[in-house]
Amino acid sequence: MGSHSTGLEIALILLIASPIFLIQSYASAENDSIDYPIIIDIAIDEGITITELTTFTISLENEDRPNSVTWELREAEESRTFVNVSDGLEFHDTTDARKLWTFDISLDPESSNDCSCVLVISALENGNDPVEKSQSVFISESELQLPPTLFVPSMYEDNWASSIQSFTGVSNTINGELPEISYYIRESAEVKCNNDDTPTQELSTHYYPEILWSENEFVISLDVTEFGDMWHDVLLISRDLLTALTSTYCVSIRVDNTPPAVVIQGPQEVTEGISGALFDGSDTNDEFWGRGGIVYVWSVSEIIGSYRNNIQILSGVNERIIALDANSSGSYEISLTAIDQAGNSATERMVFIVNNLAPVVRLYIDDAPCFDGDKITVPKDSSFVIDASESSDTDNDLDGLRYIWRVNNVPVYEGSGREMSWPDDVGGEFLLTLEVIDDDSQSSMMSVIIIDDEEGFSLPNQYIILILSATFLVYAIRQRMSQKDSESDIPKWV
Repeated sequence: MGSHSTGLEIALILLIASPIFLIQSYASAENDSIDYPIIIDIAIDEGITITELTTFTISLENEDRPNSVTWELREAEESRTFVNVSDGLEFHDTTDARKLWTFDISLDPESSNDCSCVLVISALENGNDPVEKSQSVFISESELQLPPTLFVPSMYEDNWASSIQSFTGVSNTINGELPEISYYIRESAEVKCNNDDTPTQELSTHYYPEILWSENEFVISLDVTEFGDMWHDVLLISRDLLTALTSTYCVSIRVDNTPPAVVIQGPQEVTEGISGALFDGSDTNDEFWGRGGIVYVWSVSEIIGSYRNNIQILSGVNERIIALDANSSGSYEISLTAIDQAGNSATERMVFIVNNLAPVVRLYIDDAPCFDGDKITVPKDSSFVIDASESSDTDNDLDGLRYIWRVNNVPVYEGSGREMSWPDDVGGEFLLTLEVIDDDSQSSMMSVIIIDDEEGFSLPNQYIILILSATFLVYAIRQRMSQKDSESDIPKWV
């Protein structure tokens, strides 16, 4: 009894534990599939002032060794030092799944001028975006006051801006107080952000936006609503409120406040069953910046009353043309939305109609083809086969065709064919009509006259009249000739 109880307890423990093991295994597998970004750690304080030779360590944490690692010392727009340390990383063995690599940086005030610099560490793993971390560093052998640091990371895709644009930067003061950030926007000269063209405007002409700070990083809203579409220079100004010292940084941006002008070229209607229809948006254009980089988003919807049933979506930079088949009749809405590189968008729509194609009626009686208006002779006491299976339509309608048979305009059968007997209460002939209807309720008809062959041969009335007229004419001529002969035999008086 005790051994049975122990076995039962073990079985229950395994049963309860199994889902836990499965959950843990699933969680582990799920974690393994997530590619976490590289973590960068700089082992110095933000805003440190370096007055003597200082060496510190940079740590990088990742599952795999980064493909590229660089560090750069920047003073505003100028690069003071740039070093690629990809081959000099030192690996540190850890028990964690994420591994650790390090390298050292030495900064010496004696070998460089005073600098309000930003140290930028960049690491890249193939297949992922580069990871950057920036930190303000003041380098000086003396106790002179230095202006704030100011740097804008390279995080903007071709520097497009529209309406109100979020703008991120790095800035700090040597005294640790948050600086004042302002900006000025001007049209770019032929040489963008010309360093010789420093801002001379009064501070009152600058924009003072609301600033969101996170340690030394700031985010401001750049308002370009009132500026025309073209290149502009944004001059950022960081001002130390305690010393009034300033630093400037220039970034060129492409202002684009105008949505693209969308153009759709294509037929407004076609007949069902043709090869298809092409709709071309190649003439869509962005007023100042042209067509480059425009994303085309096509949408095709079937119009069913007030309802739209989406049946096709196509999008991409190169998707300027969309092809539609015309196998199904109906009304469709073609929509093209064009999105430019600044995120502006516009939409154009057009209605496209596929007109239904009526069925083509083909009738066979006893395997002989018939045509509209034919007179077919059939013995009244025998049956005959009627067949409409060779009737045709477009592929989408063919399987749904209906076949209605009428005798003297009265419906008697439905179906593609059958064996038929002479109808009751019908004399020596009757009218047989076939109507073929597709699933769009469009139809075609054919009628033939069925005649009983026992009625004998009979000519149409017009032929009978013609024969009687000819007979009368021959009779009249003969009578005339007979009269002339009679007159010649009578003696004439002299």
